[in-house]
Amino acid sequence: MHVHKRIEKDDQDAEMRILGAIIFLNLFSTLTMASTCPMDLSYVQTIPWNSSYCHGYHPMNSPQTDSKGHCCETLLSLYGIALAQRLKDTSLFHLPNLPTSVSCLSDFQSQLDSMSLPSNLTSICFTPSQFVITPNVCAGIETKQDWINKLGTNTSLDQACRPDLSALSQCDACATAGLKIQSQLISVDGNTSHATNCFYFAILYAAGIANEFGPQSVGAMSCIFELQLITQLDQEVRAILGSFLD
Repeated sequence: MHVHKRIEKDDQDAEMRILGAIIFLNLFSTLTMASTCPMDLSYVQTIPWNSSYCHGYHPMNSPQTDSKGHCCETLLSLYGIALAQRLKDTSLFHLPNLPTSVSCLSDFQSQLDSMSLPSNLTSICFTPSQFVITPNVCAGIETKQDWINKLGTNTSLDQACRPDLSALSQCDACATAGLKIQSQLISVDGNTSHATNCFYFAILYAAGIANEFGPQSVGAMSCIFELQLITQLDQEVRAILGSFLD
C-alpha cells in the first residue's frame, strides 16, 4: 500500500517537474520574443548621414555645448527614422516595453559599431525608457488612432508635411505646422513638461504618416529629422582631399 502511494507521489512529482519545465520554456520564449527588436536598422549603414560629429565622441572630452548636442541629436534623428517607419507600418508610437527598447538600442549600437564609431554612443546619449510608450508620454497618445481622436485626420501637419520636403519653402511650412501641432498637443496634455515629447511625436507623425514619401526620403531626413546628409559632391571632395593627405 505504502509502495503504491510512493509510486503515485513520484509520478505526481515528475508530472509537476515536467509542467514546471513547460511553463518555464513558454515564459522564456515569450520573454525572448518580447526582447527582439521589431525595427530594421540596417539603413544606418546605407543612408549618407554625416557621422563626423560622433567620431571619437565622449562628453568628458567634448566642449560643454556639444556634450548633448551634435552627436546625440544626430543619433536621435537617425534612430527616429526607424520609429517613424514603425509608426507607418504598425500605427504604434514608440516601443511596447523596456526589454524591446534595450534590444533595439543594442541593434542600433551594432550598426554604429560597423561604422567604426565609439561602442558606447547609445548608452551615452539615450536611456531605454525614453522610447517605451506609456499614456504619460504625450497627451495619452500611444497609437495613430489616439492621435486622430485628439487632433483629427486633416491637421496642418498632414497638409504641410505631405509633399516632397526637399524644397526649402515646403520644409519651412512643415516646420511651422509642427510647432503648431506641438502647441495643440501640449494644450490637450495639460503638462508643459511634456513639450519635448510632444514635439518628437509630431516629428514621428510627420515623417511616418503625413509625408507621402516616407521616413527614409531625402526630404523627410533632411527637413523633418534635420539630418545633415552627405551629397555625392561632398563625397567626391572628401575623396580628393583624402588622396592628398595619404
